[in-house]
Amino acid sequence: MRSCTFFSNENEPIKAASNVVNKAKKKEMKPDLALIYSTKRYSGNYQDILKIIEKEFGNIPQTGGTIDGALFRGELRTDGVFLTLIEDKKARFRVKSFKYSKFNESGKDLIKELDIKEKDLAVIHSPIIYFRNRRDLFKTLAKAKYYDIRPKITKNNKDLIKGFSDHLYKKGNVRPPNKVLEKFSNQESTPVVNINLGHSNLGLDSPNVFSNYRNIKGDLSILLIEKNGSKPIYDDIYPSKTDDLKKNKEIVKKEIEPIKEIEIECIQNIITKINNQTVKDVVNEIDSSSKIEDQELKEDFEKGKVSSETPYILFLFNEETYGGTQIGIKNSFPFSLYPTYIDLSNFSKEAILGYEPSRGKLLKYISSINKVKDKNRFKLTSIDLSTVATFGEKLMKYRKHFEEKLEENYLAIFTYPPAAYLPENQQNQDYLTEVDREIFFSGGGTNLTFKI
Repeated sequence: MRSCTFFSNENEPIKAASNVVNKAKKKEMKPDLALIYSTKRYSGNYQDILKIIEKEFGNIPQTGGTIDGALFRGELRTDGVFLTLIEDKKARFRVKSFKYSKFNESGKDLIKELDIKEKDLAVIHSPIIYFRNRRDLFKTLAKAKYYDIRPKITKNNKDLIKGFSDHLYKKGNVRPPNKVLEKFSNQESTPVVNINLGHSNLGLDSPNVFSNYRNIKGDLSILLIEKNGSKPIYDDIYPSKTDDLKKNKEIVKKEIEPIKEIEIECIQNIITKINNQTVKDVVNEIDSSSKIEDQELKEDFEKGKVSSETPYILFLFNEETYGGTQIGIKNSFPFSLYPTYIDLSNFSKEAILGYEPSRGKLLKYISSINKVKDKNRFKLTSIDLSTVATFGEKLMKYRKHFEEKLEENYLAIFTYPPAAYLPENQQNQDYLTEVDREIFFSGGGTNLTFKI
């Protein structure tokens, strides 16, 4: 088994692609899989990059997408393109693309189509939030604004709000990882990880997914790996949960610097009230500086300037798993309804408002690498991109830690927090971030590593 990662940050995208290809050719590898990631430096030119790489390596499957940056060989880079080639004749790799609409409508036939049973690992690359164009964004904002003029939440209004949530799901504007991964939960043999692509600043037609050398925009790429020992290692920044919901709430209070306990009302992924107030009113009481108006949001989204960073969080609890998830909240959505990136259908009304739980947790955000045993195989790690803004220069400690734990055979990408479906026999502990049965995710602080 051999692997090598190549990087270029040439100003011209074609030169950058040619650069990584030339570096790769010098290694004289006969690869079986290609991973391609790019920062937004080359926005609008991704297909040009993919086309050049395809000319040399187009006979092997490829997956990847756009990210904020990556760590490799002791370097943290946020300004270029990354090409990882993996040569392993004992493994079998397949990559399949799915239109989001087809994936969203699929049921049990998805498992059959992918032939996923008894495989060692499936890896999804997909945006967690995605607006294809201005029309897509404006239509969603118009629907949100409509509900603001409704006098109050009535039975009929609840159906309308559910319709708004369904619209977000159907269009793929919001893709809750627990909704995505539940499609794989009717098989108990193959773990599935969801690389939730995203950027620190939200914008139109961003992030993009790469699949078999095509920029498939906001659709999905699924990599299937058949090789012993390719099981994923998932972890988060929280202690293990107990089988008592009240005890778990006390655990969370010690972790997140709570402001107060609250009660929420929600319909699917939409929070309608916090303590009988709108989310924007609650946040405005704490910090009015983040307040934004409708037109400003549209303009900032078009310019790719809507920040995804949030200092405040809600920690929400699932009544069935006794686990939960944190979600960031801020006054950047100027409407009464507050869409989230998690389906809250099985969640308790009781929640906790607090601050992002980062203090003293620098290395917890990459804790999955501590459990890697085989240093010879290639490792891909997905890290919560909020660490960049949260820890700043302290992030340089990651370089040393990765070198000590994984040596040189790795690539660590910075993107939205990853999620995973893990059959019970593949869970390393009782993760507090179990958001649905055997499905793990949080809006902050999750990380995962898998070996190839």
